[in-house]
Amino acid sequence: MSIAQIQAQYEALMEEHRRATKDDFIAHARGDMDASDMEWRHSERLAQLADYEADGEAYEQAEASEAHKEALKARRSRWHGFTYAAMRFFPYYQGLDLTKAQKAVLCALMAAGKGKKTFAVAHDWICAKAGVSRGSVKLTLRRLEAEGLLGIRERRLKGKAMNLWNEYTVKCGQLLKWASSLFTIKGSKTESHPPRGDIPVSTGELNLEDQELDEPEFKSCRQKAKRHEECGAGLGLDSETFALVARGALEELGAPLPEKVSEDAIIEHIETLKTAKQPDYKPYFWDKGVRKHGYRRALLAFLDTQIVKQMRLSPIPDKRLWNERETVKCPNRYLSGILSRPALECRPELTLGAVLLAKQVYELPSALTRAVRARNQEKARAGTGGGKKQMAA
Repeated sequence: MSIAQIQAQYEALMEEHRRATKDDFIAHARGDMDASDMEWRHSERLAQLADYEADGEAYEQAEASEAHKEALKARRSRWHGFTYAAMRFFPYYQGLDLTKAQKAVLCALMAAGKGKKTFAVAHDWICAKAGVSRGSVKLTLRRLEAEGLLGIRERRLKGKAMNLWNEYTVKCGQLLKWASSLFTIKGSKTESHPPRGDIPVSTGELNLEDQELDEPEFKSCRQKAKRHEECGAGLGLDSETFALVARGALEELGAPLPEKVSEDAIIEHIETLKTAKQPDYKPYFWDKGVRKHGYRRALLAFLDTQIVKQMRLSPIPDKRLWNERETVKCPNRYLSGILSRPALECRPELTLGAVLLAKQVYELPSALTRAVRARNQEKARAGTGGGKKQMAA
C-alpha cells in the first residue's frame, strides 16, 4: 500500500469516526447505549486510526516500501543506462533479443569476469549489481548457455550446507573481446566483489591441515632483494618475531610461559587461552582469517584483542582520544574487524609491539622496534595536523 493510499484510507476512517461518534452520542442520549459501550467503540476507532497516522505502523511500512522501490528504481535506471551504452558495441547474434533486465545481468556477469575467459561469481552479487531478482539471473544465464555463448559448471559439495560459486566460461571469442574492451580495469588490484563466497560454508568445521596458505603474486623490490623483513614491510611473520611478541603478550595477560618452549607449545597455549576467552567465536571467520593472514598473525590478532580489552578497562590517566578510550564491548566483533583487514593493513604485531615497547622491559627484534616507532610517529603527525595516512594496527 502506497503513502497516497494510506492517506486516503486515513481520511475515510476519520470521516467514519466522526459519523459513528455522532450516532453513538445520540444513541446514548436516548438511552439506547450505555456509557461503557460508547467509550469502548470510541477507543476501538481511535486505535484503528493510530495505525494510519504519520507515526503509525501502516504509515511506517508504506514509507519503507516507497524508499525501497525508489532505491530499486534508481539502481535499475543506472544500470539500464550503463548497459545501453555498453550494448552499442555488443556483437550481433541472430535470434538473440535480450530485454533490459537481461542486458543488465549480462553486463554484471562480464564486469565480474573482468575480461577473463573462466571465472566464478555468486548469483547474489549479480542480483545486487543489476537490481534484478534471482529468477531473472538464472533464466538469463541458462539462455546464454542454450545459445552457446556461455558454459556453466556447477560446483556442488556433497554433504555441505552450501555450494561453491558456479564457474562460467565464455565460449564465444567476439563476446570475450567485447567484455575485455569494456570491463577490464588496467592496473587495478581490487576485486569486483568480496571473495567470501568462494569459501565453502557448511555446518561442520573446515579442515585446514592439508591446505597451503596463498602467497601474493606481486613482489616488491624489497621482497625481490630479500630485505623486506629488515624494514618490517613483509607480508609474512617470522617465527622469532612471533615467539617474542606472543610471549610478552601472554605475560601481560597473566598467562606467562616457561623460559624454553617451542613454537608449537606457544601456539597450543594461545589456542587454549582462545578457547577459554572467546569460546563462541565462529570457526568460519577464524578459518577465513587464517587463510588470509596466516596462522601466526591470526593468533596475534587474538592476543591483540585481549590486550586492548584489558587496557581500556584499566584505570589509567584519561589523556587518550575518545575512540581509544572506548571499551571493547564485543571481543568477537573486534577480532573479526582485525582479521577482515587487507593483508598490508593487518599488523597486530605492531599494536602488541607498541604496548610491550612502552613497558621497557621486553626485548623486541630491531625491525619490529623500528616499525613500531615509525607507526607512532605517523600517528603523532596525523593527530597534530600532519598528513593523514591509513596505517596498520
